[in-house]
Amino acid sequence: CGLQLKKPDRTEPDVAATVSLFSKLISSWSELTDLEKGMVIIPSNVQIQTNIAELYSYCEAQLSVRIADSQKMEQVDAVIRKTMNDTIPSSYHVKLDGGLRRPSMYRNESVVTLFNAAHQLAETFGLEVFEEHRWSSSDISFVDRQIPKLDGMGPTGLQQRGQDEYIVRQSLLDRATLLALMIAKFSEDS
Repeated sequence: CGLQLKKPDRTEPDVAATVSLFSKLISSWSELTDLEKGMVIIPSNVQIQTNIAELYSYCEAQLSVRIADSQKMEQVDAVIRKTMNDTIPSSYHVKLDGGLRRPSMYRNESVVTLFNAAHQLAETFGLEVFEEHRWSSSDISFVDRQIPKLDGMGPTGLQQRGQDEYIVRQSLLDRATLLALMIAKFSEDS
């Protein structure tokens, strides 16, 4: 989700007022985060450009919205827009765009069963695996909700998507072993 805000008429107090309103909006959106309801809203790439001499103000931000159930995205979008409309006067030009990029990972009994099988197989060769909710998703989230799936089967590392990104070599062997054992187990079961 991205937001652009600018004040069209150029009067001196409006430069500071625009920045103040924008800051309030960003704060209000952040306060919508509710882990118990499965929603995290994180502003990022916040930019504020002002010029008091030319009486210009322009604010922009991106929102990373993470929800436990992507089927509730329309409700979340309505709350985000209502917060914006309650905070920003109609005299401002506002552009809000975005939408659902990836569905959320879905946890059901078949996913729990798959994880438990992976956990048991990992224990056979001393690999520690644990279940965690990470508020992020990968392409596997596009797989039908009814099909059990696990995310995080790849190698471990740090600095994701950065120039200094790296993986731990041993994790390649560990994860490949776990994947091979899972393929063998589920080939036998079917």
